[in-house]
Amino acid sequence: MIYESIFKNVVSSFGSLWNFKERGNTLEIITPFGTTSQKFISLFLTIKDGEYIISDGGWIEEGVYNNTFDREMDCFSKVFNHYVSSFLIKEVKSNAGITYFYKKTPTESTIPSLIFDMANFVSTTISLTNVEYADKEKETRERFRKSASDYILQAVPNKKIHFNEYLGTGKKKVKVSAIVQKDNGKLVLLNYITGSHYDYFRTNISKTNLIFELAEKTKEKPYIEKKIALIDNAATGYIPDQISIWLQHLISNTHAKPINWTKKEELLNI
Repeated sequence: MIYESIFKNVVSSFGSLWNFKERGNTLEIITPFGTTSQKFISLFLTIKDGEYIISDGGWIEEGVYNNTFDREMDCFSKVFNHYVSSFLIKEVKSNAGITYFYKKTPTESTIPSLIFDMANFVSTTISLTNVEYADKEKETRERFRKSASDYILQAVPNKKIHFNEYLGTGKKKVKVSAIVQKDNGKLVLLNYITGSHYDYFRTNISKTNLIFELAEKTKEKPYIEKKIALIDNAATGYIPDQISIWLQHLISNTHAKPINWTKKEELLNI
């Protein structure tokens, strides 16, 4: 392993809780640093032009830690830029447009110090991204929740409807935006997807994907007739180029039916 001596230096500096994976010419360093999203931080070490580069691998912006990264929010931006400056973090965009945060050094002996800085930076940043800063996002979610719930009440009268309710009992509790119980006992699950920014929208798609996956593990599975992803395509976070791959995965993975809010009359057929 070309990075063996470097990794041994890291372990001797910080302890045996660290681990690693080789990824071609890159070494993934799995640190014991955690986040409020219950994930451990990974860093990526590469050598380029005689310098050692330690980066986040683009994982902050990609939301790998179940986080939403929106540096355009004023409150978050001020705090984030403070940490970028404090830790002397550099950044670069990949050909795919993903931002990588990194530090580099020409000296192998200083790598543990840079790793320590980067681990602190990534851990702090991820925890910051999990704080709800934007009132606009809360307003967007609440507006769509109310509009969607009111419409469903009108679209399926004379049926039992439960909003923001758990499906199943015991340890496997799955909370769905709406559950419609049909006369034949079958269930239609609806989950709302909205967002004031495409990162929030993408996060809600991921949550819906998880909810529909877990629904298949409940005792109510035999009664689930349909799963509907109700998409707020009028929201400012609805940017097809940014979220289409996530929506496609949701649909193919959970066999959910997508219904755009601008075509909400399709709900009349559930």
